[in-house]
Amino acid sequence: MMRDRDTSTDSIDHPLAKTVVQLPAYLPHPLMWFAVGSTILLGSAIASALVLDRYPALLLAVSSQHKTVCQIIATDPNPPLNVRSSPIKAPDNIVAKVPNGTVLNVVDRQSGWLRITEPSVGWVYEELTVTSCTPPLSQNRIQAADTTGAANVFAQANDLYQTGNLQGAIALAQTIAPQSNDYGMAQTAIAQWQRDWHQAEAAYNTAQREARKGDWQAVLAQVPYIPENRYWRGKITPLVKQAAQKLK
Repeated sequence: MMRDRDTSTDSIDHPLAKTVVQLPAYLPHPLMWFAVGSTILLGSAIASALVLDRYPALLLAVSSQHKTVCQIIATDPNPPLNVRSSPIKAPDNIVAKVPNGTVLNVVDRQSGWLRITEPSVGWVYEELTVTSCTPPLSQNRIQAADTTGAANVFAQANDLYQTGNLQGAIALAQTIAPQSNDYGMAQTAIAQWQRDWHQAEAAYNTAQREARKGDWQAVLAQVPYIPENRYWRGKITPLVKQAAQKLK
């Protein structure tokens, strides 16, 4: 009877066993591994450089996800914003005018003035602008970062409204993109700001007129028409105090 072939790997005579035993003899020298690894890394770097050189937009797309992106926007309370030939207010140095909401390309700052190159070349007063920043994007949080950025812009716009810069607030809120989740809220707020502003303006003018006539009750009657706005509340407060003193 023919004997079955021994297929056990326990025997050192088995070809697989010989291979296992002899394997260390074929390992490359450590310096060879270093050379191979260096070649691979160098090749990857060269390939990446060639790709980015051919498609520079990829570099912008990658870098923009990890950097805070800021824009300086025209928010003049009495638009349009004047662009001047020098960083000084003079009647004869206005070279251009830009509407509120315009993004300005700022290249220098000097004593409260900004030097811009777009959309016009010249100087604008920094207090008539606002800086709006979008936080860095995370690869897994792009949508969340977009929402956070829009919310930050809206908060800045509301601050401008509260400090009395209605036109600047509207201009900044209008920079929120239609695809943003906060777009509808921003548009609703803009309409409400405009209604409240006109109402507050009318109430304040009436209160001033009644104060000149000495009708202090009529002055106090205008207070409920002043909205929750720091600017208008601050303007009418002296008249209210004066009316309260007169009616004692």
